[in-house]
Amino acid sequence: MSHRPPGPRRVVRPAVLLAAAVLLAVAVVALVLLRSEGPPPKPVPIAETSDPWAAPPLRTLQASLRRRLEEDCGVRLTRGELALLALQAQKPVRARLEALAAELGVENGSPKGPDWRRAFSPLRGDRPEGVEATLEAYRREVAAARDFLEERDLVSLPPAPPEVLELKNPRLKEIFSLAMYLDDSLAVPVGDAPERHCHACIVPLAVHETYPGHHVAFAAAPHEKPRNLCFHEGWGQYAELLMLEQGYYDGEPARELAAWRLVLLRLERALIDARLAIGDLPPEEAVHHYRRNLVLDPEAAEAEALTPEPFMV
Repeated sequence: MSHRPPGPRRVVRPAVLLAAAVLLAVAVVALVLLRSEGPPPKPVPIAETSDPWAAPPLRTLQASLRRRLEEDCGVRLTRGELALLALQAQKPVRARLEALAAELGVENGSPKGPDWRRAFSPLRGDRPEGVEATLEAYRREVAAARDFLEERDLVSLPPAPPEVLELKNPRLKEIFSLAMYLDDSLAVPVGDAPERHCHACIVPLAVHETYPGHHVAFAAAPHEKPRNLCFHEGWGQYAELLMLEQGYYDGEPARELAAWRLVLLRLERALIDARLAIGDLPPEEAVHHYRRNLVLDPEAAEAEALTPEPFMV
C-alpha cells in the first residue's frame, strides 16, 4: 500500500471524537447478550422461547440492560440515551461516507447526497481469487499497517507479527463472519463469502485485528485475558479510528470508504443489539436492516443478528 508523505491532512478529529464516545457503549450493549453463568440463550424471539432467562417482562429486561451497562463499564445510559448518542455520532460518519462516494464518482441520487452503498457495492468484486491469495493479501495489509505505525512511532510494537491463517472451525465461523484474532493469529473465514474479503475490505479488518488492534493489545499484556469485553473490543475500534485520524487512508478513497463503513457498523450495533437484547426487534428484521443499510451478505447479516456475540469482529 502506498501512502502520501506527512503533511496537511483532512481534519477528521470531530467525527473521531464523537464516534469514539459511542464505541465503548457499542461493545457494552452487547454484553447483555452474555449470561454471567452458563451458555448464552439461543438467539430467538422472546415470544417463541421457553427459556426462563429470555422471557422476563420487558421492564425487567430493560433494567437488566441498564444495570449491565453501569456495572460492567460504568456507563449510566438508558437504551434511549444510548440510541440518541449513536444517532448523533452517525451524522459525521455518514457525511464522510457520502463525500468519499462522490470522490469515487457516484452521482447524487437524492438531496442528501451520493449513496455510499452504491460506491461500496462494486468494490466487493475487486478481491483476491482463492484461499491462499486471500490470506496473502491479508499478510500484505498486516505488514503495511505495521510499517505505518513504525514509521510514525505511534505505538509499541510486538517483536513478532501474527500468523495469518484460515478459520475453519464451524462454530467460530458462525460468530466471526469477517475475521478474528485467535492465539497470536489472524484467523480469516475465507471460503464462505469471498466478497467479504475484497481488497478494500481487508485493510480495516487487518487494522482492527492486528496493528494497532488486538495483536498489539495482547502483546502488551500477554498473561491477561480480556474479562472486560468493553475494553477488548473498544481497543480494536479505537485502533480503526486512530488509523483514520493519522491519515492511513489518505489518497485512497475506496479503502477509506471501507474503513468508515466499519465505523458505521459499530454505531448501528448500538441501536440494533440493544433492541435484540430486550426482544424489541425480531431477528429477521435485524438481518434485513444489516443487509440493506450496511451492505452485508446474508450470512454476515445473520451472524450479526442471530449469534450470541454479534459485536465481535
